[in-house]
Amino acid sequence: MHKRGSVRQPRPERPDFPENETGALLKSPVSAVAAALPVREWLISPYLQRLARRIAYQYRVPSQDVPDLIQELKLALWKAGPESRVNVRWIAQTASHKAVDFLRRKIRDPEPMPEGLDPPESAAGRAELICLLHARVARLPARLQRFYGLRYLQGFSQREISAKQGICRASVRWLENECVRRLRIKPVPPED
Repeated sequence: MHKRGSVRQPRPERPDFPENETGALLKSPVSAVAAALPVREWLISPYLQRLARRIAYQYRVPSQDVPDLIQELKLALWKAGPESRVNVRWIAQTASHKAVDFLRRKIRDPEPMPEGLDPPESAAGRAELICLLHARVARLPARLQRFYGLRYLQGFSQREISAKQGICRASVRWLENECVRRLRIKPVPPED
């Protein structure tokens, strides 16, 4: 008996896909949430692209880069093996990881700015600032120079630097603060 004397109705069972049924995702993608299906089914499914596009939208991947993300996801599926069984959660988690990796690569390896887009005076000023920055970096201790190269030139995160150098994250934070502190230019007092 349920509350107030009523009889509780049993919930209907979720339909499972028979082992030999093909095209299950083409028929009902919503029902596939509960089932782990073979990778070959996911590769031909339009639901895979919809899911990848949704995750790309959540991570704000530019629309022109979404096909590359879908291809990365399909490669990950293919590497899992065509007869392996995966569910929606695995697909979504893999797509999320691929989107984050994709964005990190875009930050780490930005496309170069075409020549001539900067006004000449700002290009010369920027070149002078870069020259001054390199001169200040050259005066840093070797450990801070290595950190500067990893963090600011190659674009590694604090977690990646800590794994690469075998130190804790707190040490990486200290290195970053120390590097910024030593590179900070002290203001020059105005001349009277």
